[in-house]
Amino acid sequence: MLGEILPYLRCPGCTGTDLRAGAAGVSCKSCGAQYPLQGGVLDWLATDRSEVITPFQRVMQTPVVVSIYERLWRRLGYFIASSRQFEKEVQTIVGFQQQCETGRLLDLACGTGVFTRPLARKARGLVVGFDLSRPMLRHAQRLIERDGVKNVLLMRGTAFRLPFIAGAFPAINCCGALHLFDRPELALREIDRVLDRSGHLSVQTTIRPAHSGGAAYFLERFIRFGFFDETGLREQVRLHRLKILESERHRISFSFLARHISP
Repeated sequence: MLGEILPYLRCPGCTGTDLRAGAAGVSCKSCGAQYPLQGGVLDWLATDRSEVITPFQRVMQTPVVVSIYERLWRRLGYFIASSRQFEKEVQTIVGFQQQCETGRLLDLACGTGVFTRPLARKARGLVVGFDLSRPMLRHAQRLIERDGVKNVLLMRGTAFRLPFIAGAFPAINCCGALHLFDRPELALREIDRVLDRSGHLSVQTTIRPAHSGGAAYFLERFIRFGFFDETGLREQVRLHRLKILESERHRISFSFLARHISP
């Protein structure tokens, strides 16, 4: 699988594309950087400590949360936000992507692979699960092996500096994460860059509630759990050359399918 994605990779350090893949990982011939492959996860950050991690993201990386993430944490959080079952959201996202070219797909901020695995079962090609969290990715690899999914490659890195060439993916998915990024506008810029000229993006994120009794302010101010204004989010999406084709709103949960629009 690493050989399959190699033509679409670039070094996140020097942006060079003269990369070599081996059993130990990927090396950049231009700058000499080494990116190890450990436990089935290709690590583009290795010892890099420059990434900004919000308090909420740190909580998400704790062993307790990782262990209950799929069976309890994600499902309960989504139900509180939307008043519907999480399985319905998975069906929505898979349905969005089935309308598109799914020969190669990037699941950005994949966590434990809760969307990665269902998407991979429907995809005709490789699915790359990409996340910042080592614990989440290690758990994702165990679940992928348990379920016998063969077309997933996991990578660790930052959404602000994706290790892919421009237009690498005809399809990208990013669920439950855009509002958690320290700089969502930079993540959208990178999505714009690596999405194919006519590719599609599916997203699930959160919209600021009109009335929350101060809970939304607390989450944003002290835990850095973010919310978007729906109008503002739609404008950000437009500015990054994406046109929303379909959308669903369930209380504060907002999901959409967008198409990349070339200039």
